Amino acid sequence: VLCLKKDSYVHLTQGQRVNQFYNARNIIWRKDTFCDIMNKVLLNSPINSDFIFQCWNLPKDLDKLKPLMEGGQRDFIVKPSDSGEGHGIFITRNFTELTSDDKTNFVVQPLLTDPLLVEGRKVDLRTYVLVTSVLPLRYYGTHVTCILKYMINKYFMYTHYI
Repeated sequence: VLCLKKDSYVHLTQGQRVNQFYNARNIIWRKDTFCDIMNKVLLNSPINSDFIFQCWNLPKDLDKLKPLMEGGQRDFIVKPSDSGEGHGIFITRNFTELTSDDKTNFVVQPLLTDPLLVEGRKVDLRTYVLVTSVLPLRYYGTHVTCILKYMINKYFMYTHYI
């Protein structure tokens, strides 16, 4: 099975390598697709569900999310499905904010109320793995190479979310 379209290989010269699987951006990078995959994992495997944040795709999962938001006791983070770098993200307790006529697809998750802080700042830890095969899944991880991003401002609940 080819990972890339055949025409993607035309311009490769001897010794060049491809560093991505065909269509991987639509499978993993898009929040809505990743949410669907993780929900299937939670349903079909014995993975500890406390480790994986629950998520809902809007507008598709509005009926599932509504009972959880009734009473406005919990904050939810709402992210555009196809955007990155914090653009378009907002926090809400109000279900009616999610039911506008806007055609934008969103992923909704419970807001993490106790994030990891280092010296009072949120941190984002990213690590990378090399996937050499999908069927069967074969990957190699590293515990040495990672990116640790510190937020500029100190974290204050309800003022510095992202």
